[in-house]
Amino acid sequence: MATSNDYGTADQTEKALSLDATDINTQQSTTSPRTDDDKSGKSQLSDVANQVDTNIVATSVKEEAKTTTNPSYDKEEPNQSYDKEETKEEKKQDIGNISPSGGSLESGMLSNAHTIFNSAEAKQFHIQGSFKSHWAEYVQQPFITAKVNTHEGKEEVINFANPLAPRRIYVGLKIKRISDIDNVRETYRCRFHMYFDWLLTKEGYESYVDYTSNRKNKKLEWYPPFRPRYEFLNIVEAHMFEEVDYGIEGPYRVQRIKDFAKDLVGFDAEKAFMCRMRLEVDATFCEELELENFPVDCQDFSVVMREGWGTKRAIFVPELRTKKGKPSDFARVDPSFSVLDEWEFHNSRIEFRSSDPRESRSDTEYFMLTIRFKMRRRYSVYMWNIVLYMFFIALLSLSCFSLSNVEIVGERMGLA
Repeated sequence: MATSNDYGTADQTEKALSLDATDINTQQSTTSPRTDDDKSGKSQLSDVANQVDTNIVATSVKEEAKTTTNPSYDKEEPNQSYDKEETKEEKKQDIGNISPSGGSLESGMLSNAHTIFNSAEAKQFHIQGSFKSHWAEYVQQPFITAKVNTHEGKEEVINFANPLAPRRIYVGLKIKRISDIDNVRETYRCRFHMYFDWLLTKEGYESYVDYTSNRKNKKLEWYPPFRPRYEFLNIVEAHMFEEVDYGIEGPYRVQRIKDFAKDLVGFDAEKAFMCRMRLEVDATFCEELELENFPVDCQDFSVVMREGWGTKRAIFVPELRTKKGKPSDFARVDPSFSVLDEWEFHNSRIEFRSSDPRESRSDTEYFMLTIRFKMRRRYSVYMWNIVLYMFFIALLSLSCFSLSNVEIVGERMGLA
């Protein structure tokens, strides 16, 4: 399966700080064992030693946060224009490190992200119910407001995503081509591109401002602290799978998307900065075909994608934009370049839903996005190329009964 596990050094601190308290206690208990003679000695020195052990463990956790590397972004390009000492996102955590009022959360909460998103403050943003019945709550992004100096050189009051609420990832997509439908292998090939838009937190936007102020007209290599984690569950082979650059702006573009529907998303898009990412995919997917009614059958060809953060931290929702005051389609299918000699494209649909927590070993609920293409087989191809020929062959075999001569009656079996 193709996943978006490529997360840069911004997530390194989160990985190190997410150690459970039980792991730290285990390290404390195994760092400096005490003998019976020591215990019977001076109790004050024992207390001092325990305090030193605690400091050693805390120091080792910090050193692990600095030295842990992600193999996906560990390889630096020769033309890499950013300086790691200047990137603020390597030292800060975008999710869970600022309070709803805009200030920093206490450092104790950073030690366990699971605890943060299960806290009483975060639970008020959890949504109970399906996307079908509670879609208005799903698409609305909780936000805060703060006055900041923008990268445009102005001081403005900007809307930022609430770090304790699940991040709404607004999805837009365009299907470019469907081809290579294989009835035997039960696979098909599809090419499409997807857009991911999400509202930045105050901390995430400040890291972007700090980075852009020092890049000196070089290609932007900034990576936001929060990025979507996506996984295609039914992929067989990835022919192309990449995050496309926006020229000098790099793969992540920070901009105002002013045509977002304010009455649905909740925040004023004209006073907010959103991060936009484009994913280009050309892959072979598997699909179980129902061939009971072959060749007069219809099939659903699907692309199943899962968000890897979990529903408490991120969810997929449709991109709610308007065009000249009217709602715009967030998903489009262009069948003009599809190679479908045997099939007719009927329609398509996009499904948003949550997974069953019982399917996960950790009982985690993930958000799912499923793209379905309804295809109808052209049975006339089989009627003219197979059924008609078989009919004439069977009809010619009946000519054996026209042989009435007794001497050649034995040839009937050969003609049949």
